[in-house]
Amino acid sequence: MDKFLGLDMKKAKCARHVTAHQRHSEYSQWTHVSGSKLFCTPCNKVIDHLRKSSVDSHRNSADHKTKEERMKRSHATDVDESEAVKKQRTLDSVLKKPSTVSTQARNDICNEVVSMFAAANIPLSKVDHPAVRNFLQTRVENGGAIPQAHQLQECYLKREFTNKKEVVYKKVINKPVAIICDEMSDDVGRFVLNVLAAPLEPLSADVDKVQSYLLDTRFLSVTNHTTVATAIIECLVSTGIKFTDVVTVNTDNAAYMRKAFNDVLKGLMPNATHITCMAHIMSLVGDAFRKPFNRTNKFVKAANAIFWNANARKARYLRFLTPLVKSPKMPPNPIATRWNCWFEAVSYHEKNLQHFATFIAKEMEHCGRTAPESLVYLNDILCSVSERQLIQAEMSFIIQQSQSIVVATDVFQSQRPIAMTAWSKLMEIKDQFSSCHVTLQDVERHCPHDLDQHLKLQLQDSFCQAFSLANEKLEKYSSTEGQPGMELLKEIPFFNPCNLVFIADSDIDSLTIPGIHEVPRVEVLRYKESLGPRAVSASGGIPLDLTVFWNSVSSDVPHLATLAKRYIYTCLNSADAERSFSIYNLVFSDRRRRLNEANLKALVFLYYNSFISYEYLVYLNFDTSLCRFFVLLF
Repeated sequence: MDKFLGLDMKKAKCARHVTAHQRHSEYSQWTHVSGSKLFCTPCNKVIDHLRKSSVDSHRNSADHKTKEERMKRSHATDVDESEAVKKQRTLDSVLKKPSTVSTQARNDICNEVVSMFAAANIPLSKVDHPAVRNFLQTRVENGGAIPQAHQLQECYLKREFTNKKEVVYKKVINKPVAIICDEMSDDVGRFVLNVLAAPLEPLSADVDKVQSYLLDTRFLSVTNHTTVATAIIECLVSTGIKFTDVVTVNTDNAAYMRKAFNDVLKGLMPNATHITCMAHIMSLVGDAFRKPFNRTNKFVKAANAIFWNANARKARYLRFLTPLVKSPKMPPNPIATRWNCWFEAVSYHEKNLQHFATFIAKEMEHCGRTAPESLVYLNDILCSVSERQLIQAEMSFIIQQSQSIVVATDVFQSQRPIAMTAWSKLMEIKDQFSSCHVTLQDVERHCPHDLDQHLKLQLQDSFCQAFSLANEKLEKYSSTEGQPGMELLKEIPFFNPCNLVFIADSDIDSLTIPGIHEVPRVEVLRYKESLGPRAVSASGGIPLDLTVFWNSVSSDVPHLATLAKRYIYTCLNSADAERSFSIYNLVFSDRRRRLNEANLKALVFLYYNSFISYEYLVYLNFDTSLCRFFVLLF
């Protein structure tokens, strides 16, 4: 009361220098100390340890005596631990308590559960399911220490996100990298930008591919060149990637992406080249090629529509095909955003058109007057001899002439190093479409000879249009107008010794590869006149392993070898950004719409980068019992 009455504590009659521990030694049977406070154990309350009279007064109180008797009886009998008197502690003593083995084990198991659930795209809410909870408590070591889902999301998800970012960032900093980015709108209307980095080196000695890592997912208020460039710069700064280490910036061909690089990023990244996705370019060529074939387009769409939300019809179709084909399967879904799907659907229908026509006739009998419009349309087309012959001819032509487009699209969207051959492959396709002249004899190879002459002329016109439209796209995207990095693609083959025979000494001075003029000229000449031809001669016609070659000559031409290694594994597509959006949509499903942006960003990051889980689990000393749990879930 003295402090409330304003009395001077220096003149007060109390032992100001007596500590709580000293007072406890006098009353050790019924008191305990936490921090600098003296507690009455039976009453679970703080006592003024400075005044001995206050301690004695509390001990003689009726309330204390009653609680002390109750505590003695509990010690004398077997009482459940949860009902026993618990000692009160101060907050400081709890927070300052050193980490124990049990605390560390609990943190480890929680981090591992969050990592595993995110990698398998299992909602953390499943932890609260009674079956999962029972398994964790009975089958997983320390599984009982795993808290409920809300605590995993609030505490451990952020911690795991931070730990995994450190692992990912170590893989991309201080290395030449390709920055890959793309933007989309999600199902709730947010503008989402994913930024990835791909170190321009093989993933391992045994795996010859370039692996990308998701750096960040940004939610933009509006999509334009300013917001995109700002997000990329902030991401690189927070990651620790140097601007001088950026070799390429890979995006789609959107105008704001090109403006973001030309107006902002180009000035900050002196060694960077903007490359629009080559796989996307080939997809545009394919779209132009199939544009004249309206009849086939409608047929493929209708064939897909009759199976939409019609599980019974799917089952009937597969039963119908079972005795006719070796391994029956449904027609491919011609999704516009999935490259080559349309050509795969055309190839399927060309092979199975006769069986498909028979099935459509049976379905018309089965449905009667309730047949959907798409089924009626297919039946009318397939019952008409001329229409069926025209579709058959168009499909045959498409399959034969589109193979180069399909193969190139698959090659360009892969993670394999293709920079050395990209230009030549593009020129081969361009030559194919620019030199094609369709004659009636060419048309007759794809259709019956008894087809009416005017229908043959109609097919000839469609075939010519397909070649012309595809060639126009190739003309556009084989120049810097459609592909800003086209000059780089032309010159990268310089780093393959097999191409030196096509390069004159005068051509070396005109090279525009970033950094090539900083290499001493003596190294360039030594490579062109001695090291390169010698390696080609020693190979005996076997393709050179460029990584091995440049590693072997790095002591002779160190500057040129360093530059060459940057471009051997140059990334030419933004397909990994598209793959990251597929993962985003899997995480942000209809049942997980309540995820906030921070948790959504963390889960997408952990899911995309889960391919390094094996390395990461060794880093975390992953528990084998949790591995068994992971297997059980699948």
